[in-house]
Amino acid sequence: MSVIKAVKKNKSYSIYADDEYYGFLYKRDLKELSLDVSDKDEFYVEDVSEDTLEDIKALVIRRAFDKAVGYATTCECSSGMIRNKLRLKFYPDYAIDSCIQMMYEYNYLNDERFIESYARCYMNSKSRFLIERELRSKGVDLSEVERILDEVYADNNLSDEEIIASLIERKFRGQDLNDERVKRRVAQFLVRHGFTFDKINNYLT
Repeated sequence: MSVIKAVKKNKSYSIYADDEYYGFLYKRDLKELSLDVSDKDEFYVEDVSEDTLEDIKALVIRRAFDKAVGYATTCECSSGMIRNKLRLKFYPDYAIDSCIQMMYEYNYLNDERFIESYARCYMNSKSRFLIERELRSKGVDLSEVERILDEVYADNNLSDEEIIASLIERKFRGQDLNDERVKRRVAQFLVRHGFTFDKINNYLT
């Protein structure tokens, strides 16, 4: 048997079982689980069975999954993005891990689809190097990144040099690229978008 501590936070209760954080529940959840509910901001429930603890975990996982699906249906997400969003909502790691596994199983998460979508969204405004670096920070299957980017760039017949030319045309149209001050602004702009000095200098000289 375990002891549960419930600490009120806004409209929910942070739940600890033998000092381990289990997630948060609402008052109705506690009643549903047949746990004695107090009106105090902090209270304890003794002699809690293992079955009840498993029921608490299942409920927290379900809530995390519902929240994650909401994120994934508004935009294409990676597992790293979902993980960060759920952590900000104070879901425990066991719930996040289970939730992400379920999302892959139900195809709410798909690394290949996310990589392709991300590349197509930013390929006209960022260097391939920067896109690849950003993808590597988002929790996707790294073994797939280079292959999928190769395919996307080949499909669009697009190179960094062409993207540089397009960005300069859009941002600095009508300005004298032979003016050193303009050149510096162009170079700084392109560096922020992930292009190397070699490629920038090749275009500007």
